[in-house]
Amino acid sequence: MLGKPGGGMNPPQYSSSINSSAYGLTELKVVAGDFYGDDSAELLIQASSSGFHSIMFTQNGVGLEQAQLLGQDNGASVSSDLGAITVQDVNKDGKDDLVLLNGENIVRAILGSPSGFIVSEEDPTADLVLRDFTNALMSGNSQKALNYIEPTSRGRYSRAFSDLGSDIKNIATGFSSPTKLSATNNYAELILTQVVNGQQYVHICSFIKNHDGRWYINSL
Repeated sequence: MLGKPGGGMNPPQYSSSINSSAYGLTELKVVAGDFYGDDSAELLIQASSSGFHSIMFTQNGVGLEQAQLLGQDNGASVSSDLGAITVQDVNKDGKDDLVLLNGENIVRAILGSPSGFIVSEEDPTADLVLRDFTNALMSGNSQKALNYIEPTSRGRYSRAFSDLGSDIKNIATGFSSPTKLSATNNYAELILTQVVNGQQYVHICSFIKNHDGRWYINSL
C-alpha cells in the first residue's frame, strides 16, 4: 500500500515507467498524488499518446482498482505527447491536482476532489477578459485595466496600480497562456504560471459574472 506522497506547491514527484501492452502502448509513465484528499496515494498512469486514456487507480484496501479515465473524449487528455505532469495543490484545498506543462506553458490543469478529478468544459469568456486585462497592463493603461476588475474591488486595485506607477507594465511579463480550472454559469477560475528570476510561480485568477451580464476579475 502507498502512503501519502505529500502536497503543497512542490511535493515529491513519484515517477516510474511500466510496460503494458494491455493499453496499446509499450511504455507508460506513473505519477502519484493524494488526489482524493484521503491521506493515501492514488496512481495516475500517463498515456504516451492523446489517442489513449490516462488512467487513475485508487486503493481499495487490498490492492489497486481503476477509478477514472482522462482522455480526449472528456476533454481531459494529459498524455505525455502533450506535456509533462506535475502534481501540485494549486488551489490550496488539501488535495493534489494535476498540472500538464509544455515547457513553461500550462496545457491543462485538473483539480482533485473527494470524488475524483474534476473535468469542466472550456469557456473562452474569462480567458478573453484576462487577455484584455493583461494587454492593458502591458501597455501601461491602468485605467483601462481597472475596467476589467469587479466594480466593488476597483478602489483597492486602483491604489495598488497607483503605487506601482510605470512598473505596472512589468506585472504581466512572463505569464503563460491561461488554463481553465473550474467554471459555472457565473464563476470561473483560471491558472497561469510566471517565471521570475528563474523561479516558476503559479497564479490563480477568479472571475465573476456581474448582474450586468458581464464577466469581471474577482481576484488575482
